[in-house]
Amino acid sequence: MDQKHPHGAREPRTGPSGRTKTEAPFTFRDEAFRPLNRSQEIDMNKDQVKGRVKEAVGKIEQEAGKATGSLKHQAKGLGKEAAGKIQKNVGDAREEVKRQDDAQHRDS
Repeated sequence: MDQKHPHGAREPRTGPSGRTKTEAPFTFRDEAFRPLNRSQEIDMNKDQVKGRVKEAVGKIEQEAGKATGSLKHQAKGLGKEAAGKIQKNVGDAREEVKRQDDAQHRDS
């Protein structure tokens, strides 16, 4: 039962979770914005991040070149996109070596 304070205020009621009844549980409307579980965290090294950024910038520059009819910008964008893919693949390879090394140390 709720107890009354001397000034007329009531004690907040709590549910089984320990939250007060007025607190709503934190929910996400869109699945895409749900936080990842610890086991689902994505570890990315610098090469992976920089590679993906270069790849995206290259695609944008390429599309801008197409829109303006500039072959120069299309070629530059294609080059940046290719360089980004290479850098991302280098980062992916490094991450895979790191995962295998970690797994090997855990098993030992």
